Amino acid sequence: MRDMWTMTHFKSIEELNEVQRQKIVEIFFESSSKKDFTNEVEAFSFFYKWTVYYFSAKYPGESFLYNGVNGNPLGYLSGTDNSLKAQPYFDQINTCYSIFEEEFKRFPAHFHINVAAEARGNRIGSQLIQRYTDHLRHKNISGVHIVTAANARNRDFYRQNGFIHEVEKTCRKVPLVFMGKIL
Repeated sequence: MRDMWTMTHFKSIEELNEVQRQKIVEIFFESSSKKDFTNEVEAFSFFYKWTVYYFSAKYPGESFLYNGVNGNPLGYLSGTDNSLKAQPYFDQINTCYSIFEEEFKRFPAHFHINVAAEARGNRIGSQLIQRYTDHLRHKNISGVHIVTAANARNRDFYRQNGFIHEVEKTCRKVPLVFMGKIL
């Protein structure tokens, strides 16, 4: 029996069709902790600020889109293989980005992952991580990391996917955890 899903690797969101782009935006906002915006311009600016590094051809980020039956996007992973190179951009938008800088040599890559609510619990996130880590291994990248809130429910998910190196720090009174995986 053939698989009913596909994975698309892209460097720029412009490579995707309009339905795929719209679904990425929907999944982004569905997964975001920020829900209230004064208008569409503010919402778009928020989306752009957090995704341009991965979704624009002018930056070195790259992404993977998980397409379900009929090509319907169910989740995506966006990352970069060089967090130190990304640091100047992210330091401008996130004053907490550099607090784990000493970990970037051992775990140089990082990513963000979002899965549609209706598709969670079906190992889509794990499949996206596996595809991305395989891609990083092919590029001889030594490790990958994520940063999340110390009390986030997703920590067990990342542990189950091999992110066992953990360092906790606080930034602006928010406890954060760096979770790394050797590749």
